[in-house]
Amino acid sequence: MQCLLRTKSWEAENKVDCEIAMKIPLLYQYMIFSVSILVLFNVYQDVFTLRVIEAVLMSILTAVLLDGLMIMRKDGKFRFSGGALISGLIIAALLEPDLENKFIYFVSPTLAILSKHLIRVYGRNVFNPAAFGLLATSLLFHGVITWWAATPFYLVFPFGLFIVYKMKGWHLVLSFLLTAAPLYIIYGISHQIGFIDSIGLINGFFVLFMLTEHKAAPLAARAKVIYGSFIGFFSFAVHFYYPQIDNTILALLIGNLASPSINKWATKGQPPPATGSVN
Repeated sequence: MQCLLRTKSWEAENKVDCEIAMKIPLLYQYMIFSVSILVLFNVYQDVFTLRVIEAVLMSILTAVLLDGLMIMRKDGKFRFSGGALISGLIIAALLEPDLENKFIYFVSPTLAILSKHLIRVYGRNVFNPAAFGLLATSLLFHGVITWWAATPFYLVFPFGLFIVYKMKGWHLVLSFLLTAAPLYIIYGISHQIGFIDSIGLINGFFVLFMLTEHKAAPLAARAKVIYGSFIGFFSFAVHFYYPQIDNTILALLIGNLASPSINKWATKGQPPPATGSVN
């Protein structure tokens, strides 16, 4: 993984991001372990059938194998990618696990990995792969996003905080919460929803595990604050105006699209550092 710094000012602004880039394999291990625990816990708690386990494995294997083949097409050698495993895990954790149509567990990770390799700017992902695969599957093939393995809170919270700490993602998390929370509270008051229930509309798994994904996020600290607030606002707006669509997934993809512009504006036109990997 390379982190090519353009100027001294850029280096000072993005030192943390370059440190993260060098630690990506270890960060992937933390993420894989955390999400795997949540999936296994929910499989055990809800006594799901073997069909659920089959769907989870299908999503993971599709993502890992296709990603390896795409890397081999480019580099001439099949290579395992921790990022692909995470995408497959997250898709498996969020899609309704007991559907008869197993086709979606192949399609969603396939679309995720294709977006990762084919839709890129400055050598970086445009979209969060898992989010892209989930939304495309939801819209095109009626896949149901239920966040079935994104509970319970007493597991999501400690594991998620650990991930945020290791990813140095506090700018993203706090800016999202400071934007989204007041909007949901005002919404709750106007609809006679209690304070706790209003705050409960914020998806903790999304904030702690998906928002902090670094490949499609801005690099500069100032840009991260704007990006987190931007996604926080759109998560509320989608929830309010288009409740039939998963608000957090769509808001994240809108934020991904805006990320290059946000980064450019926040860094006064400096181009982002290229990365030498698509892991």
